[in-house]
Amino acid sequence: MAECKPYADITNVMLAQAYVPYQRICTLMEPVAALKAGTVFPELVDVYK
Repeated sequence: MAECKPYADITNVMLAQAYVPYQRICTLMEPVAALKAGTVFPELVDVYK
């Protein structure tokens, strides 16, 4: 079994890169509806088929 290396020994490695697009805040959902949907942004609510 290979030995685990401490994090300090790992150099010059890109671990992760996130892509987060800008979002326009046009409208917000009512608090109760937002809790049910899991978001306050109606643009993010999608019906899965």
